[in-house]
Amino acid sequence: VLAAMPTIEQLQLDYTNIDDDGMALLAEVPRLKRLRIRGLDVTGRGISALAGLHNLSRLNLRDTSLDDAGLAVIAALPKLDWLDISECRLATPAGIAQLGGATTLTYLDLWETKTDDTTVAALAGLTALKLLNLKATRITDESLPSLLKLTSIVELNLAGTLLTDEAFLALGGLPALRKLNVAN
Repeated sequence: VLAAMPTIEQLQLDYTNIDDDGMALLAEVPRLKRLRIRGLDVTGRGISALAGLHNLSRLNLRDTSLDDAGLAVIAALPKLDWLDISECRLATPAGIAQLGGATTLTYLDLWETKTDDTTVAALAGLTALKLLNLKATRITDESLPSLLKLTSIVELNLAGTLLTDEAFLALGGLPALRKLNVAN
């Protein structure tokens, strides 16, 4: 069906029966800019179908079976600026760290992932980030030097992390920061 709609630029397939095999159909939609596939059993094998979608700028994979192989594909997407991989529990800290190569990102949602201090260190070069959600991740004050390098951050969610009050105070010095969530 998708092959018959080559002009589609936005597609939402949340909680459908699409799996790794079905993802291959997305390769036939070259104009796709936004894709939302929340709640699907799609792994790196299925995500590999996105590798040729050079116009893809927004990707929502929340609560999918995204793994490290899929993250490698995502990190190489040339126009990706918005990514939500919240609740993707198969991705490892090292896999998520691959996103450090996705320098076009302005929005990154890592809520309830295995993100840790080593992951955040790998993301420190994402200087275009405006929003970063690290809610309910495993980060500690060791992430502070890396977070302070993200000088374009406008919104930062650190609720449910292991950061201390001293770290929160230091982050208040980020020049563009307008919204900070530190709730438990």
